[in-house]
Amino acid sequence: MESHHLRPPEAEDAAEFVAAMRALRVRSGYSFRVLERRAANLGEVLPTSTLNSALSRSTLPREQIVVAFVRACGGDEETAAAWARVRADLAAAELDAAIPDTEPKPGEPVAAEPEPEQPAEPAEPAAAEPEKAAAAKLEQPKAAEPEEPKAAGPEQPAAAEPERPVAPEPPPAPVAPAVSTPAVVRRSRAVAVVSGVAAVVLAAVLVAVLTNSPPSAAPNAAPTPTTTTTPTTTAEMTTSTTTSTAPAENLAPAPQHPNPQPPAPTTVPTTENRPQPPPNRGPRDGIQRIRLGHTGLCVGEGQEAFTTKPRIVLGQYDCATATPPTELERLPDGSFRIKLHNIQYGVGCATVDYEGTDVGVLLAGDTCADRADQKFTLEPVAAGYRLHSVPGARYCIGVYGGSRQAGVQLIQDPCDGGAHQIFQLG
Repeated sequence: MESHHLRPPEAEDAAEFVAAMRALRVRSGYSFRVLERRAANLGEVLPTSTLNSALSRSTLPREQIVVAFVRACGGDEETAAAWARVRADLAAAELDAAIPDTEPKPGEPVAAEPEPEQPAEPAEPAAAEPEKAAAAKLEQPKAAEPEEPKAAGPEQPAAAEPERPVAPEPPPAPVAPAVSTPAVVRRSRAVAVVSGVAAVVLAAVLVAVLTNSPPSAAPNAAPTPTTTTTPTTTAEMTTSTTTSTAPAENLAPAPQHPNPQPPAPTTVPTTENRPQPPPNRGPRDGIQRIRLGHTGLCVGEGQEAFTTKPRIVLGQYDCATATPPTELERLPDGSFRIKLHNIQYGVGCATVDYEGTDVGVLLAGDTCADRADQKFTLEPVAAGYRLHSVPGARYCIGVYGGSRQAGVQLIQDPCDGGAHQIFQLG
């Protein structure tokens, strides 16, 4: 057996067992990518995405994942087998709880079996039906035969023939009342409209003839403008106004003004198109250097400093040697992911330890997924940007202790306004 923190848990259900696995990973100090590499060195298969999914649920993971995980955390084969036995016992208990118990418990009444249905009495044979019908016919009384008419004697008159009923005459067909149909109404309205329009046009013509006749006033009389309103026959019945004047030779000279006043200027309101400032597009996407504001060093991967069990984390390094290349990816919700283009392990994403909700946690590369601890926001400041994780939005990402030494890791701490918590992009 290994040390105390590797002992199998005394879990009562699947949720407690998975919680014990998460606690074991935290105590080991290994990230998901490191656990994947350690398991591969031991001949086990433990993908980071599979392990992350197993530890984020409350159901029992597969036995292969449990064994590979315990061995990657430092346990031997005997310790891994003990964890697997606890997992198997919990799985058997869940199976027993899922199967319903159909046997009656002692003291419970047993349900009585249904009694068999009694067969119905056989119906009378169909042959008896004709006999019953014949007997019924015999019992019916015979109809009285009509008596022959006797010849009329001399003393009694012949019997009169019965009167035939006269069919009643059919009632006279109802006369429909005179009702004006919609078509008649429409025609009458159209005739009225046409008659009115014709009368208006005739009156207009008479007015125009009387108006255009030469005036009987003196030749030097001033012309009198005449306004004639002529209705048109359009659907909207609009009116047009025409002005007729006397001949030009009869017009009196217009009065001359010695100092004619110029017309007043007309002021037309205009809209001034002032140039608008360009929108704040924020940082650009793509592969670029991410520098620390207080040292000018670049973000890269390296071994954790100030610990006896170093692991690969993000820190500040000389830009000429900092690896892997970093990429800023804008997500649809406005947040960003920091991608790490690692030549050996492929493309990963910067991930905040312990789901990013605590203070004093580091950042390491892990498989990219739709996870909150891999999303960041950039707060613009005078010298660059402050970097916040989405789960720990009230904290800031910066260099541990504000150190200016190359190789010191990044850490999530309370925001203090220092230059070691400011990043420059590009």
